Amino acid sequence: GGQAYNLGLPAGANLSFGGINNLGQVFGSYNYGPGFGNFGTQGFTILLGEHFTYNVTTIDFPGAVAASSPPPSSFGTEIRNSNIDGDFVGRYSSSTGPGFTGQSFVSVGGVMSDLTFAAAVNGVDARDINDSGKIAGNYLDGAFAQHGFVYDHGSVTTIDDPNADAGTTTIMGMNNAGQVIGTYSVGGVQHEFVWSASTGYTDLDLSGSGMRSSPILALDINDSGEIVGTWQDSGGVDHGFLLDKGQFTAIGFPGTVGSFGSGVDSINNAGQIAGFYLGQNGVQAFVYSGGVYSSVGVPGSGGAYGIANNGTVAGSTNNGSTHDGFLATISGATYVPTVVNSPGSYALYTNMTPAGALRGFGIPQLCWAYESHTDIIARALKLDPVEFRKKNLLREGQAHASGTVLKDAP
Repeated sequence: GGQAYNLGLPAGANLSFGGINNLGQVFGSYNYGPGFGNFGTQGFTILLGEHFTYNVTTIDFPGAVAASSPPPSSFGTEIRNSNIDGDFVGRYSSSTGPGFTGQSFVSVGGVMSDLTFAAAVNGVDARDINDSGKIAGNYLDGAFAQHGFVYDHGSVTTIDDPNADAGTTTIMGMNNAGQVIGTYSVGGVQHEFVWSASTGYTDLDLSGSGMRSSPILALDINDSGEIVGTWQDSGGVDHGFLLDKGQFTAIGFPGTVGSFGSGVDSINNAGQIAGFYLGQNGVQAFVYSGGVYSSVGVPGSGGAYGIANNGTVAGSTNNGSTHDGFLATISGATYVPTVVNSPGSYALYTNMTPAGALRGFGIPQLCWAYESHTDIIARALKLDPVEFRKKNLLREGQAHASGTVLKDAP
């Protein structure tokens, strides 16, 4: 009655399994060389990640100008990102004309309205909204010069990197700590930076990515300081990346077709990454979570711009003549084995227990600690503590931390 999984290790490799722990994690090593020496040896850990399915809801701003024939006469609507309260920001076409001729909007409590402020004489481009309701993006002043901004419930902070050529600062994303990430140019050379009210402007060093000679964009940052973005190689193919504590990881959807590639736009506090790839039906949205790629399944052709801390994906879809915004919520999940490699290493399995009770049955003081911590997390996410626990309940057949497989009572 058990479930069998294909572990996804390379075909033809020489395998040596070290063991399996109480959480179902498999350890071992493999190589392509003769025998089991050090030639090409890689240690590995196999984790069970989750593949998600989504419910997609299309959204159009009531004032958006619909496309007329022949297209493109307007852009339609796109959603840039949402927060855990379900509020979101986007933009829409406010008049006919080639390409995008539009205005940004914000939806709070289900009510959509234009996002405007005095300095933004010639338009607003809202890019992100965090869980406290702050909005980050760009605007054009009376002279059509571009500036970055943070909008905090009516209060506006203009962001122009002091090293930038005038009008080149562009804000891409923002986290809950109020850090914004963006780009600026000096003499036509692009730079990336992070800004916050407390620390000011800090340039990002992306030279360690090995991509510096190609166009590269740092597009989002989460509360842990993880940064994601997209770069383009000499052949014009897009690639996504994750930068975490100086370590670069390539992110690329495995189902791409042609030479378009795939890119990354957003990351949330759970480390889930949203992006785009070229599939059989055009550009599509995907989510990368725990080593597993999931296609969002938007109607028509469309990509993801943002992913909220509750996993909701935001973006736009193209029906062939105009764009509709969308929000996609998780509707289901299945387990998928994912391999984590450690080049040149071996994995060993021991008979030592990871933890145990010193006396009595159970550890009530530990229960108090993690239940209190769960309440703190729920309050920080502005979620009801009970509902937060329901969202994170172990499912039938999953193993508890002690290794006990949970089963519903008959």
